[in-house]
Amino acid sequence: MKLFPGFNVSRETEEALFYIRDSVIKWNPTINLISKGSVVNLWDRHILDSAQIFTFFIPKGGLWLDFGSGGGFPGLVLAALSKSLSPGLRFVLVESDARKCSFLKKISRDLSLPVDVLNARVEDLSFERVDYISARAVSQLGRLLVLTEKFVSRETVCVFLKGGKYQKEVADARKNWDFELNLVNSLTSKEGKILILKGVERVFGE
Repeated sequence: MKLFPGFNVSRETEEALFYIRDSVIKWNPTINLISKGSVVNLWDRHILDSAQIFTFFIPKGGLWLDFGSGGGFPGLVLAALSKSLSPGLRFVLVESDARKCSFLKKISRDLSLPVDVLNARVEDLSFERVDYISARAVSQLGRLLVLTEKFVSRETVCVFLKGGKYQKEVADARKNWDFELNLVNSLTSKEGKILILKGVERVFGE
């Protein structure tokens, strides 16, 4: 299956993505995993929007932390892709809503994904090492860096999906943080950007 030009996935991965899509549709009326208005565009707006991250880089392995995971975007989708594309990756999905965590755990088990689900707030957690961090529709960039400061090293790669107001978020974040920024145009949204940050370090306290 071709998700994007030059980016193909196996039939097994395709079926896993379809399963995630169908499961979100099934459980959304009960758990409110995504907004009702976006259900009709679920494949493009949520599945492909998440999957596009792996068109820019595919990690060889390590721990990937996704927080505010909600219905599984992008973490659950990336975990499904990683089974064939990057089998050395392990995912931790962090979600404060217990019902959404139950959903994430069920889908991860059903698809035998390399995923641990934590019912918690990311600011309350601690990790010895995190290689990759992602978040989608959680908060502004500066706040995201504050939430993850305890376990982000200069080697950690942060991947944040943003909309049209990303420029102000980046400018505001640079008042307190130093980081290398690779700005990538979204493949699913004209205004969307993917912010890939490395070398994150606080400049001075807020």
